[in-house]
Amino acid sequence: MNTPYDPAEPLTSRPSPSLEAFNPRIMRKAGEFLVVPLRKVVPLKRPVAHDAMIFALQAHEGQKRRYNGEPYWLHLAEVAGMVSTLHHDPEVMAVAWLHDCLEDCPVTFEYICQRFGRLVAEGVLALSDLEQGNRKERKRQSRERLSRQSAWIQDIKVCDVMSNTASIVQCDPAFAKVYLREKRRLLDVLTKADVSLRTLAYVKLEEMMF
Repeated sequence: MNTPYDPAEPLTSRPSPSLEAFNPRIMRKAGEFLVVPLRKVVPLKRPVAHDAMIFALQAHEGQKRRYNGEPYWLHLAEVAGMVSTLHHDPEVMAVAWLHDCLEDCPVTFEYICQRFGRLVAEGVLALSDLEQGNRKERKRQSRERLSRQSAWIQDIKVCDVMSNTASIVQCDPAFAKVYLREKRRLLDVLTKADVSLRTLAYVKLEEMMF
């Protein structure tokens, strides 16, 4: 059973997942911090994005993508790779790697804030679907929350949508009909996101619509 992270626990005290399976095609655009071989000892003074990447890999270790069974870190890497084509700020890249930690891992907002700073923690919180109620109400609240976010938060969310869409359509066509409609409505409110990125997301959704 996973236990919450202890802020006093050094990063290297937890074993890293198997990193030799990383797909260079997916990873090559995930930021300059990925140039350093991951098997080397990470210096104590790591850039926040590199630290977030390693932390996210450890936090999601053993998790699988719901619809295709792939290691969950592939989704994180894909999102980070897409985000890095638009943003080079270390805090933005850190949020891209950590965007599912609050939802899917035994990690608290306070811990992320202490370890990575308030900007990163608030970015992760802004991307976390923690609403209550039935599905329709949760999605309505999620759209309302995300519509108020800054452009870079919306960019990460658009990348998240694109990363998730293909696997859901391939593996669960029945649910995909509902999912694609929900994501189309979500894109409609992400008006601050990069225009080219948002347009690409619309195109991909349209290609997959039944």
